[in-house]
Amino acid sequence: VTSSQNPLLSPSLLFFFFSFSSGVKDLRGTLPYMSPELVADPDGVTEKADVWSMGVVLWEVAVRKPPHATLSPQEIVRGLMSGSPLTPAIPSWVEPEWRHLMEAAWDPVPSRRPSFRELGEQLRRIIEQCDAEEAEEVEKARAANAAAAAAAAAAPS
Repeated sequence: VTSSQNPLLSPSLLFFFFSFSSGVKDLRGTLPYMSPELVADPDGVTEKADVWSMGVVLWEVAVRKPPHATLSPQEIVRGLMSGSPLTPAIPSWVEPEWRHLMEAAWDPVPSRRPSFRELGEQLRRIIEQCDAEEAEEVEKARAANAAAAAAAAAAPS
């Protein structure tokens, strides 16, 4: 029996069960970032599994919390094996551009996920937009400070 015939024999799950039975109780460094295909189709895994993981990292950067922190390793494995993608909830305050990146990275169909090149291009555009918005804010603050200084200078002492 191969791992393609039985997903319980996938290397990642065997590692999990071996580690758990050997006394390692917290595998949060790996499990919360795993894509569903690592369990469902370990022989068909591509770079898109890493894109999924990058989506989880983007989520972690945005919300500043570890993913699936309230779930035990067993619950995470059950979630991965359920056939429904196990994705962290994206808070409503997350900017639409970041939300889009995460959702695209978590597409349940790996071939529809962006490549790392596409993710990088999207991140570059977000950074450029943030830089432009920040420059605009700085310019507004400078203009307000200059106006306040001019008003103070013109005021009788």
